Amino acid sequence: MKCVAAVFCLLLGLYTSAAMAVSFRINPEINLLVLDGNKLPGSLLKGAESIELEQGQHQILFTLVSAPHSPVFILTFTAESHIVSMVLPSASVLAERSASKNLQLRLVDENGLDITAIQDHLSEIQDEDYVRAVIRYNRQNRKASVAKFSLPPREAGTEAEKVSAGSVPAAAAPSARGSVQAILLWLREFRTS
Repeated sequence: MKCVAAVFCLLLGLYTSAAMAVSFRINPEINLLVLDGNKLPGSLLKGAESIELEQGQHQILFTLVSAPHSPVFILTFTAESHIVSMVLPSASVLAERSASKNLQLRLVDENGLDITAIQDHLSEIQDEDYVRAVIRYNRQNRKASVAKFSLPPREAGTEAEKVSAGSVPAAAAPSARGSVQAILLWLREFRTS
């Protein structure tokens, strides 16, 4: 009987953790640079259709692939549904406004309903250090700022850098902090499979 109770609790825990996951569908027309204050190496995202996030507030920094001089957009949203997708304007609108900072992007859930998102852009980025640019942006308390992402990365390097360097041991997975580390560990496994 104790064994049945233990198995039930384990299954219940797995079900609730799966129910709290959010799948962020990566639009192939965007170049995702930073997620929740952590740099995302492009090599880990190649071929990935989505990344798993925890429910809650997120902030992404990205550029448009189709526009050579695309502004660097920053988007803040709260994920509460199971699937979040980014909807870009039509190709003709993108061609007309490819370098426009006023381009309106939408996030939708699995039912096609709009998700409230705050969009802004970064004007100056020195040496393409996107993580520091996001930290500076968030400290300025601007339109899409999120205070919890204004802290600098750990001195040992960001978790994204550790994953891309291949130095995260398998034992580190259970202690991974937050959704970004779980995503990066999943992407590393996806890349090597």
